[in-house]
Amino acid sequence: MAIPTRSNRKAIFFLLFLVAIFVGPMIASYLIYNFHAFVPETMSNGHLILPPLSLQKLPLQNSKGELITTNTYQGDWIMLYVEPKQCEQTCLDTLYKMRQVRTRLGKDMDRVQRVILTLTGNQDKPLQEYLSSLYQGTIHLQTTAADLNKFINKLPSPNTAMSTGNLYLVDPLGNVMMSYNPSQNPKDIYSDLTRLLKASRIG
Repeated sequence: MAIPTRSNRKAIFFLLFLVAIFVGPMIASYLIYNFHAFVPETMSNGHLILPPLSLQKLPLQNSKGELITTNTYQGDWIMLYVEPKQCEQTCLDTLYKMRQVRTRLGKDMDRVQRVILTLTGNQDKPLQEYLSSLYQGTIHLQTTAADLNKFINKLPSPNTAMSTGNLYLVDPLGNVMMSYNPSQNPKDIYSDLTRLLKASRIG
């Protein structure tokens, strides 16, 4: 077996270097997407959902009872607040946080939609009044308790989400990819969203 010459070894090392540059990121992306253990907690302030769950799997309708699809909002990032009960103080605080986070984004605010998801049949008149005044621009969607429970059970902290609500980030493709407790500091959500908007080539 011939021993590689010094010039051949350099060529081999250079080839391996090129392979590492082009193939390395793809391998890293695969590991990050498929294995939560490979994702450092310092990457985000919220709970990273891997693999992300498509919002299209949840039947939705608007406040008028008309069936809709998430394609209506495809292309935008979404701050999605799920409120399974009456909108009380925690709910109002979360709506306020969402509004403040979006406003603070400045020139990027038009890339983000605010959405509150409640249960069908929940006649919450105070919520409607808030959405038409202080929190105008927040989209109101609804789904059934059974569908929401089935969907939530595939996400982090399903019991908490069904009892006290939860806040999620949805990417422009309709993937629920980050979750936050309603008590989360809005600065944390803003920080994560800013990084995502800066890195995103869509939405």
